[in-house]
Amino acid sequence: MLTDESRIEEYVDTEPMTAAEFLIDEIAKHQRAIETAKSVADSILEARRKEIMTWRDEKLIAPEQAAIDRLEPLLRSIVERKTKGTGKKSLSLPSGRAGFRSVEPSFFFHGEKADATNGLFVAELALKGKSPYIKQKPVLDWTGFKQSLRIADDGSVCTSDGELIDGLTAQINPDKFYVKKFAQPVRDVV
Repeated sequence: MLTDESRIEEYVDTEPMTAAEFLIDEIAKHQRAIETAKSVADSILEARRKEIMTWRDEKLIAPEQAAIDRLEPLLRSIVERKTKGTGKKSLSLPSGRAGFRSVEPSFFFHGEKADATNGLFVAELALKGKSPYIKQKPVLDWTGFKQSLRIADDGSVCTSDGELIDGLTAQINPDKFYVKKFAQPVRDVV
């Protein structure tokens, strides 16, 4: 039985199936080591990222935000007094401007934010006949469309009925070599 990687080249020519089994095992071992290394490194990075973000929030941002929270009401009261009854919403000073901006209302649908990405909200509007406000985006069935295409030797692409698709090209890629270790060795049944 082959157990030493340094002698593998002897077996490649003399016992190729034994060598192939050994190579699959070795490659799978190295693939598992890579995945483990990535997982460990990702865990360490995530823990470290959380530590840094906590430090940033507590040591750097919190004191600055506390100062803003202390000073802003004072400035707000000045702006309110100076703009009251003038129709203006802001106060211009040599060092800057402070004022009030209108904020759009927030909408919620069954407790969730109501916007164009809320599928339940959009479906409900469609049921209530509000379809003029619902945009229908054309979506290509790429998988089905790809299967109907023909690729010329020069890489140009045409549909199954021979229509050339201007600007669409294809690149034929070589097969990718892969190695997958089975949980249990597969044996030929004779």
